[in-house]
Amino acid sequence: MAKLFRMPSISADTEEVVLLEWSVKPGTKVQAGDAIAIVETDKANVDITVDQTSILWRSLVEPGASLDVGTPIAILIGEDEQVTDEQALLDSLGIGGNA
Repeated sequence: MAKLFRMPSISADTEEVVLLEWSVKPGTKVQAGDAIAIVETDKANVDITVDQTSILWRSLVEPGASLDVGTPIAILIGEDEQVTDEQALLDSLGIGGNA
């Protein structure tokens, strides 16, 4: 099932990060624990990992963007899921055609 992947909390005192790069391209299958992006905090560069096997269907932010914790950064779909109606998927996630 498709879901928004939100910028996770890095530490208790980190509220904003900068997306440095995507570690995988859209369409890539990732396993639980795999890094999909690298972000920069005021203290370190940190890998952002997924918590379940899925496919990175679409990234929602470009490298260099400043992000608050909780900001949607990607759309993940199930490993056997097919997207036949892109607009319906975006609407179901509450992001319409803005992605």
